[in-house]
Amino acid sequence: MKVKSINKYYLIGIIPLLLLNMVLGLILTYETKWIFYSILAISLAIIYKIFMKFSCLPKRATEYKDFRPLDLKIPIPYDVELYISSDLDKYDFLNRVVEVISPLHQQKGEKLRVVISEKFLKTYRKRFMEIAVCREIEKFRTKSTLKIVLALIIPILTVTAIVMYGCIIEINILKHFSLFVGYFLLPFFTVVLILTYLWFWNKYMSREEMRLDRFLMSHFKTSDIEEYIITMEKIEGGEEAPKNKEFNEFYAKKRLEKLKEKH
Repeated sequence: MKVKSINKYYLIGIIPLLLLNMVLGLILTYETKWIFYSILAISLAIIYKIFMKFSCLPKRATEYKDFRPLDLKIPIPYDVELYISSDLDKYDFLNRVVEVISPLHQQKGEKLRVVISEKFLKTYRKRFMEIAVCREIEKFRTKSTLKIVLALIIPILTVTAIVMYGCIIEINILKHFSLFVGYFLLPFFTVVLILTYLWFWNKYMSREEMRLDRFLMSHFKTSDIEEYIITMEKIEGGEEAPKNKEFNEFYAKKRLEKLKEKH
């Protein structure tokens, strides 16, 4: 099963809108030179940093310490190379289990490299690690994280551009609406729309998690997947604030319920 680099989609989704926002910001601040040149310098620096970041995700193979091949058989025939590294264990609170190294330019016939945490490999049983590896590769292959990230960033950048454009052409809302509507109802509905969108975005993230769970059911036992979900919840919940932990525990339970329904 072929796994291809997705870096270009991040750049296509983010860079044009960033450039648009930069141009609109420069037009707005043209009369104030120090702000104009500050925005220009900061914007170009951000765009450069983003381009460099997405030249290889999450970082180049040469930057991993103790990077070596791993002979781990997984039940799904992904066309990738598996490696192990202790570099993923540098910060315990990050809980980096598996990472897919994705270069911007993938050569013809080049296989993507998948790095696995040495600590997790030694600590947890083989079936757990097989599920973790397959889940991360499938998430990458189906562009799940890409869709989630762009579904948040693109609307934010688009709304920012619309607001700046409105300022440039000097739209006077109060010419069309009363003070009550302009200063209360419109801001109120704007906040409601933003919160509603964030709610749907969060629901979308949950659906993507459940979709991956369903996919894994065709290759692993339901009991193994349930054990994986419970174990990961304990691992990731250890460093979280009580409110976040309660929130994530709720979604973990929902995922387990969905698994039982399918089973």
